[in-house]
Amino acid sequence: MKFEKLTIVKHNIPYLTTPDFARIPELAAGFPTRAGGVSQGDHAAFNFGFSRGDRPERVTENYRILADLLGADPERIAATRQVHSARVLLAERDGVANPFVGHAFTQADGMITGEAGIFPVCYYADCIPLLLYAPDKGVCAAVHSGWRGTQKRILAVALQRMIEEFHIDPSQTLMAIGPSICPSCFEVGEEVAELFRETFPSHPELILQGFAKPHIDLWHAVELTGLEMGMREDHITCLNECCFEHPERYFSHRVHGERRGVLMALIGRRKETL
Repeated sequence: MKFEKLTIVKHNIPYLTTPDFARIPELAAGFPTRAGGVSQGDHAAFNFGFSRGDRPERVTENYRILADLLGADPERIAATRQVHSARVLLAERDGVANPFVGHAFTQADGMITGEAGIFPVCYYADCIPLLLYAPDKGVCAAVHSGWRGTQKRILAVALQRMIEEFHIDPSQTLMAIGPSICPSCFEVGEEVAELFRETFPSHPELILQGFAKPHIDLWHAVELTGLEMGMREDHITCLNECCFEHPERYFSHRVHGERRGVLMALIGRRKETL
């Protein structure tokens, strides 16, 4: 796993991506920070959550702003209602939902597409947003991998579906681990630590030592899952950005509680290169 990131500023709004993604001209892929958007107060300023008490018209405008920032079509954003599951949808079959089309958001935590012009998204505020791109088949995926999803190996579910539906080669697939809670900050109870010991019995290093309570390295757990599915270590990039450590830059559930917004990661192939 590589630790690197690229910050791009457009219209005076920054977003993060990886050097691997930035080298692909047709690819829209990015992780925004709180800077940008029109939300105010606890939601300032880039909030993409409609259930947080923000004004819906502001959230909708934030979708438009981010889509323009990344060169995506806001009406072709493929979103889900995240429920900490291991369910992954296929946009072409399960539909495209966003604030502009009036379709209900389906409960799931991952979205895949093989079609240019569709843009899977996932949301984050401590949980891990994963963006994947399989260049051999032009397949994109956005996956929400909180501790429950990571323990349930939602990444493996997404990769398996990409293999079955599109015959992608995992060894060519690129993945970014976006802003989320870092290992040093992710304190858990012993019951959660035990779940990870059971799921990853050969990797005791996932449970960090030297703390009063167990800490889990979710970033490494995601990496291990990808490697077990055939991904290459040098194709996995962690942005090394912690939401908990930087609540002024990102929303953090553990810092802000319910008085917060949520951020949204987006990926997709544009029909026209910028």
